[in-house]
Amino acid sequence: MKTLAESTLLKTIAVVIALAASPTTAQAGPAERVLSAEQQEQSVSLSGGVSLELAPMTRLQRMPGTELVLSASGQRVSTHVLLLEQGRVQVTLAPSGQGPGRAVMVRTAGSQIAVVKSGRAVVMLKDGGLVVANLEGETLTGSTQGLKPLAAGVILLTATKTRGARTVTRLPAPAFQPGPRLAIWIGDRVQPIRLRWDGIPGANGYRVEIRAADGTAAPRTIRLDEPEAVLGDASLAAGDHLVTVRAVDEFGLDGAASYGERIAMTSVLLPNGAYVDERGRMRMAPGQTMAFSRSEALEISRAGVFHWLPAPGSIGMDQVAVTRMFVRAKGSSIGIPFELAPREIVADVQMAPGKPVWPRDPVRITVRVRDETGRTPAWVQPIASVTLGLKPVSTVWERKGDVMKAVIPGQAGSGPVVVRVEVRDQFGLFLGRNFLEIDRHM
Repeated sequence: MKTLAESTLLKTIAVVIALAASPTTAQAGPAERVLSAEQQEQSVSLSGGVSLELAPMTRLQRMPGTELVLSASGQRVSTHVLLLEQGRVQVTLAPSGQGPGRAVMVRTAGSQIAVVKSGRAVVMLKDGGLVVANLEGETLTGSTQGLKPLAAGVILLTATKTRGARTVTRLPAPAFQPGPRLAIWIGDRVQPIRLRWDGIPGANGYRVEIRAADGTAAPRTIRLDEPEAVLGDASLAAGDHLVTVRAVDEFGLDGAASYGERIAMTSVLLPNGAYVDERGRMRMAPGQTMAFSRSEALEISRAGVFHWLPAPGSIGMDQVAVTRMFVRAKGSSIGIPFELAPREIVADVQMAPGKPVWPRDPVRITVRVRDETGRTPAWVQPIASVTLGLKPVSTVWERKGDVMKAVIPGQAGSGPVVVRVEVRDQFGLFLGRNFLEIDRHM
């Protein structure tokens, strides 16, 4: 049962709306102008701290403003009047005390009306009827015959020729499932974060917003069909990020937001000459160490121990075996594995003939570089040096495919001599060596 005050208020509103929204008044107003959005969303600001977000393909006519009685005290409120011709508009009113106080009436060409008194609401045309969603605050819906309050979190579908009026509840916030919260860049590849959340019945998809925790970058929004997201690419900068998820309903409206889930993006700092093999293992030479960027925000543990410690500034490995470890963001409950292994890029140095005699026999040198798979890494640049005894020998190398070749001419002299070949890469890391003792024929 309505109280006398409520009944009087609704009747008063109906009278004022009937005058403000009548076709005669709308057509007579010289202040009418079109508000529209084509292919992209458009933002419009109106006086009194009113913001409009027009979805793509939305068209509104701005009608002459009016004053409405929206409280039992009888106080009139200046009200913007909008005729919604197609599409969807979100209306946001400035909080009380941050503006002169305005309301917004959105009406159709018929008699359907929504009045946003405070907070945020979405109004759209769908299948010939009006859909009104009160996201927060106070919104009234109805017609020139009277209005009723629409509770926050409720969506109203007005009656059409093919359906009756009904209300639905705004979709609830998704809840994240446990899992790693760290993505790692290793070389030119990434171990991404796979976030999962509980599916929401009735959801037509999910909207995920990712924003830098320190607010230094504009938020990024992605739309997904399934309740999971794989995050980790060039658009996700190193640092901490907050992820929120909303279910999207049949009207394309976002449900309540999940809590902000904190994720972290870090990169591996490898020393010169280290590399990542096909299995994702980080391979380093003896004595080398790696590190994680932003190590102060991470914890590590050796596999099988799971005693988490702050990540050090440098991490070494066992020299003869694969070292398996786990890393996680501080505050996370689940780590992700990574492996360190000895570097296995070697140079096979062959010298022929087996028993050369100088100056009769030239020495032919063949160098082939291979990794643990037996292939020659394209990024490795082998640099070979040749010495005769202790004296460096200027050598011309010819490279064909994966093989380097050189010829050392026979040289005159007395006594045996040793030819040594040593190969290093462009970073100075040792790859291999060989030597050959040569007799001299007098």
